Amino acid sequence: MERQRVSSRFMAIVLAVFAFNLAEGQMNGYYVNDMFTKDVVLEERRGHAGFALPMFDVRPPPKARKIDNFVTISSYPTKIASDFKFTIAYNCNKKSIVIVFIDGYMDEDSTFRNDTNPLLRYDPKIVGRYKTVCKPNYVDYATKKTGKITVQRQFSQRPSVVMPIALPLHDVQMKAIMIDLDFWRIVKRKQTTGPRHLYHLLFDKSTVKLSTSLGVAHAPQRDEPDKCFSWQYQIFDKKFLERPQQSIPDEECINMIDYPIMMAEEPYGVIKTFPTYRNKEMHAIAKLDKIRLTFTATFYLMSWCKTNEMCSIVQHISDEDKLETPVLLINKQGQLQVQMKAANNRTYAHLTPFSIPLRSWVKLDFHQANSMVNITVSHGENFVKEKKFVALFRAPLNFVYDDGYLIVGGSLFCRNIDGIISQANICRTKIETTKAVNTSPAKKLWRNLAKNFHRETLMRKIVQKSYDLHHNRKRIFDQMCQPYFLEVISGKHSTVKNHKIEFCELKQPPTSRDKRFTKLDSIIKELPGDLSTKGVEDGSTQALLDAFLESLENMEHFKEFENHLDLLKQAALLGHPLAHYYLYVVYKNGIGLNRNMNKARYHLLSGARLNDRLCIKTLGYHHFVGINGFPQSNEYSIFYYLNAAHKTQKDLLEHSEKMTSVNSVRLTDEAHMKTQLDQDEDLFEWIKLQAANGVHSAQRNMGRLLYWGQQGLQRNLQEAFKYYEKAASTGDPAALYDYGVVLVKGHGTSENVDKGIGLLKQAAELDNPGALNTLGWYYSVKEVNYTKAVEYFDKSDNLGSPDAAYNLGHLFHTGKHPEGRDLKKAFLKYYRAASRGHVESCLQVAYFYNVGIKNFLPSNPFVAAQWAKYLSEKNPVMGEIIRQALQAFRKKYWAKSLFMYLSVAESGFEVASFNTAYLCEENKEFIGDSFQNECVWRFWNESAHNPRPHPHALNKMGDYYYYGRNGETSNLTRALNFYGRAAASNHSHAIFNVASLLERHTRDISDEELESVNLPINISTSREDIVLQLYTICSASMKDEASIPCYMALTRMRFNILWRETSLLAKIAAFGAVLLTTLLMWYLHSRRREEQLRQARLSLTLESQLTNNVPDHLTDTPVIPTVVEESESDANLTNYEVEEE
Repeated sequence: MERQRVSSRFMAIVLAVFAFNLAEGQMNGYYVNDMFTKDVVLEERRGHAGFALPMFDVRPPPKARKIDNFVTISSYPTKIASDFKFTIAYNCNKKSIVIVFIDGYMDEDSTFRNDTNPLLRYDPKIVGRYKTVCKPNYVDYATKKTGKITVQRQFSQRPSVVMPIALPLHDVQMKAIMIDLDFWRIVKRKQTTGPRHLYHLLFDKSTVKLSTSLGVAHAPQRDEPDKCFSWQYQIFDKKFLERPQQSIPDEECINMIDYPIMMAEEPYGVIKTFPTYRNKEMHAIAKLDKIRLTFTATFYLMSWCKTNEMCSIVQHISDEDKLETPVLLINKQGQLQVQMKAANNRTYAHLTPFSIPLRSWVKLDFHQANSMVNITVSHGENFVKEKKFVALFRAPLNFVYDDGYLIVGGSLFCRNIDGIISQANICRTKIETTKAVNTSPAKKLWRNLAKNFHRETLMRKIVQKSYDLHHNRKRIFDQMCQPYFLEVISGKHSTVKNHKIEFCELKQPPTSRDKRFTKLDSIIKELPGDLSTKGVEDGSTQALLDAFLESLENMEHFKEFENHLDLLKQAALLGHPLAHYYLYVVYKNGIGLNRNMNKARYHLLSGARLNDRLCIKTLGYHHFVGINGFPQSNEYSIFYYLNAAHKTQKDLLEHSEKMTSVNSVRLTDEAHMKTQLDQDEDLFEWIKLQAANGVHSAQRNMGRLLYWGQQGLQRNLQEAFKYYEKAASTGDPAALYDYGVVLVKGHGTSENVDKGIGLLKQAAELDNPGALNTLGWYYSVKEVNYTKAVEYFDKSDNLGSPDAAYNLGHLFHTGKHPEGRDLKKAFLKYYRAASRGHVESCLQVAYFYNVGIKNFLPSNPFVAAQWAKYLSEKNPVMGEIIRQALQAFRKKYWAKSLFMYLSVAESGFEVASFNTAYLCEENKEFIGDSFQNECVWRFWNESAHNPRPHPHALNKMGDYYYYGRNGETSNLTRALNFYGRAAASNHSHAIFNVASLLERHTRDISDEELESVNLPINISTSREDIVLQLYTICSASMKDEASIPCYMALTRMRFNILWRETSLLAKIAAFGAVLLTTLLMWYLHSRRREEQLRQARLSLTLESQLTNNVPDHLTDTPVIPTVVEESESDANLTNYEVEEE
């Protein structure tokens, strides 16, 4: 019995030790059941009490147990939470890794979610993950564990003061996979970046996996924040929850163009930068590894890329100035090229098999879903005809929604189309299905453009046929029937019966049949007979335009204007750009005919298509201000202004003798008017004489005037070169620089680089900044030594040269500077040069303000438009028109002067608006009712609303509001505003008007209104003191005609103040003194008058007595009376003597 008890105790101890070892083995990572697969076998030891463990396993070898690879998850929540806990059971036949993760889609877009093509599908976002290592478990069926996934708080917690935005999640799933551990290590080590997450790739390839759906609570019902708030934060958080939730507005779809824009294969386009979404939810969705892009446009093509291999509809340019996804181009065959950039930085493109229709409104719908593009081209009436194209790119594409900017039109990479774009829209993060339209996209004006363009083509054919007939050009007879007598004369007449040539009579030139073409027909007859088709058109149009301007010189009244419009219309139909602009001015103002804005816009757009500078500048001005039916848009404005500014820069470098520098002479400024020269005037001849006599300053001035065409003179490069050569002989550094430049560039003479560089080096040794800059240009362009060029540029820049600052900016911009490419430094150098008046730097500054510089300069189209406008107003073509207008004014050709100033004023040039208003005001009788639009008030108003208005225009606008216009009541507040702005510029007349207004309408002007006016005095005193100060300032300037009334008003006010402050007794005494003085003066004057009458009567009496006493022999001689002027004293003396006698 006792022995059995000992055996039982020993057995319990053995089992306890075994259990402890088993547990310890599991803890240490090894398993006892690797050796023992069944119950433990005990060996009985004879002669001893109890049993002992054998030294080795005495059992027969067991059969191998098969372990299945599996993963199961249980006890998990139905909705995601911050701490997502679950029970996982797994087993594996070799060492593996188990991954559990939760993912979901942040948007509701289900397109291509489950597609099998990896180029189309996109994966959900992983919001939490869990990993564990699996080792084969031979003891138990499965290894069980409790896992926890920490879900990202923006998806699992409610909004709070520390996390204001809670992001949504759709189609949430929990997924688990089992991967061989060795394979996992290899994948992790060799993992490369790609569009898909590694977990999703492994989930697709894994054979052991599971997934289950989860729910997501609405944002307010989610978990509480996991952070422990202090009592202050708890108060803020409570207030945060009580306030209504507001979303930040963001533009997911950007309307880039909603008004027709004219394009003509130029490197310009409507630019829209891609700002980052301020809404964090939209930003997070946009950053997903998927592309959802929509672009729609409606346009009208005139031709398929006449001058370029490709024309651009839309381009996406990155912050690094590289083409990105998407790019849509049209080739010379009219096919649409779709160009994309892949994630591997390679560029791929597809070409549509069809062509875009010409001279028809076309609607383009472009949709991109990851690597697939879908294009639909609709055209015809109501867009009922369709052409479709679908393509799949062979690599994952790259598109960053907030990178760079989008251009509808052209850029430096590719020019824009030849036509009109009336609508363009882009959605960066979704596919938008456009609604069907039943009508054409624009108004009747835009739909009828094709008819007008067809009329232009027909007119060109008529002129060419008339030219050929007038000059017996042979080419016309190759395409028409031949007269019989011409066959006989030429010896080509054949008697063959089957002669196939049709004979007819000689046709009359088309221009000879219509009386409207009489002038054109005579012009065609006078043209040389060997001109090309282009030469015939250019010669005819220029002669027509010259005839029209000549007719203005002989016009006696503006009512005759309509009689000469046919010349202008014919020149426009033949394609003269400036004639289109002049017709725009006529139709817009209703000069001699009814006002028609549709025709005005047609001619304005037609001129812009033909690259007329004034048409392009006027379109920019109308969009900048938002007038005449054109919507206000900084994007449209900078599109046209950049075009005009670029053309200005090219025109200034062209040095054509037909172009003149723009002058800012006001017709009311007589002193400035005298500085304007004419080659027939005495002042010009005097300067020319001084230069011929060797006066150095006169020689330089003559060279400058003739080289640039300044102060009303036309350019003459040959004469300018002669004067520069004479001035350089004195050794002056500036003269050496001027002479060296014209030799290097070959302006007015043959190019002589060696001699020019030698002169520039001499000037550079004398520290001439222009010469130093030119040497830097020579070494950067000719010698290609940028290090040495930068040395010269830096020296010149330090001396204040604007050209040197621009050249340094250009080197930084293009990356040719030794320090490398740096857009920030490039912009700063450009800005410095532009501030010094450099022309091309203004263009570069406008460009940088338009597109912006990442992390340095935000995009600002408004400032960009102002810089480009400033440059466009220096266009020499406009300068030539202003020169002709000024010369016409001096010769008293009022019609020509007014019309040409009016033409420039329509483009927004303030000085021209000022002069137009002055001419309209001074020539009202000459104008009469020829203008349907009143031109005096309108142009004074435009001049006054300029950013830098002239005080005279401000004073005029003050007069209009003070006295009322066209029967309107006066507006004292606005009158005071305009008077005050003019008075702030020390305009004497305006100062007098402000003082008079305050004196007469003291009670009608409040203190707040008076304080808002920036008067050049202290307004803290009384109104009477203010008026006295203003009259004092005004009367102090004796050179101004307004000083006389100011002085009189000041004297009157001071006398009134003196009278008011005098006592009653003093007033009575003063009144009595004045009365007595008046009576005394009257009495003395009466006595003197009586004395004069008495003396006159006595003189007549004596004269009659002397006549009676004259002897008869003296009366025979006629006496001629002589009138002698005597002084009053002499007359009295004579009378006294007579009285004595």
